[in-house]
Amino acid sequence: MKPHFIIALLFSAGVAAQQPYSASFVAKLGSDTVIVETYNMFYNHLYGKAFLRYPQDQIGIFDFHFNPNGSIRHYTISFMNPDSAFITSAGSQGIFCENNSCTWYGVWPGCEKEYEHKYNVDHIDFIGGWTPVLSLIEWNCMRLIKSGQQSLPLTLINDYIGLREVGITKGKKDTLIFGGPFLKYTKITATPEGRIITYDGTSTPWSYIVTKHAPIDVDEVAKRMTKTPKIGIPSPTIRVEFPFDKDTIKLSYGCPAKRAE
Repeated sequence: MKPHFIIALLFSAGVAAQQPYSASFVAKLGSDTVIVETYNMFYNHLYGKAFLRYPQDQIGIFDFHFNPNGSIRHYTISFMNPDSAFITSAGSQGIFCENNSCTWYGVWPGCEKEYEHKYNVDHIDFIGGWTPVLSLIEWNCMRLIKSGQQSLPLTLINDYIGLREVGITKGKKDTLIFGGPFLKYTKITATPEGRIITYDGTSTPWSYIVTKHAPIDVDEVAKRMTKTPKIGIPSPTIRVEFPFDKDTIKLSYGCPAKRAE
């Protein structure tokens, strides 16, 4: 029997291949566009490209491969110069999980060797950082809906702060709530399958309003928007210290700054 005939029989029996799903998210901070992300989902694979406007203008090329239960098996993101996707701007980082541990790795311009940090945890569900991968939030929204449960606990990793617990919970009608004690809650409107329609994170560190769009050419957007004024860091880091008895108290915090009109 010829291979193409076998394939035809499988399709006639209802074993059809899953079609890739492609879409884009646009995130705004006030009137500023801060993320334009275009992504593809295919089976247990999520990959795409995002134009990120802070802490600096750059393109993030990301790739996730998931375990059968939907947790992250392998993840990588490379940060590229928006004027030329062939030139790195801030190196790359990622994580891989196996044998009941997950290893965070990264390499940046000027590094003498690759950085690694192993965590004794059997799975990771979400990556934290300056700017989240918005489609990864959607992936986990879809996991919740497929589970049939009211809520889905998620283990978040950020190599600066380590591991944290967050989650997604069903709200009223088409509403899902993403967040936790560590990360204030985001209101999401979604389709019955869990695909994000809008995302309102105005009370969270990722204080965006996000909307869904047909696929957008991220490279074209990046080349156009890098010619506009830079956003910089919305909450610049402030460090203060003062003596207390025989000790010194040091504080480091993000100080919200108002941009010039």
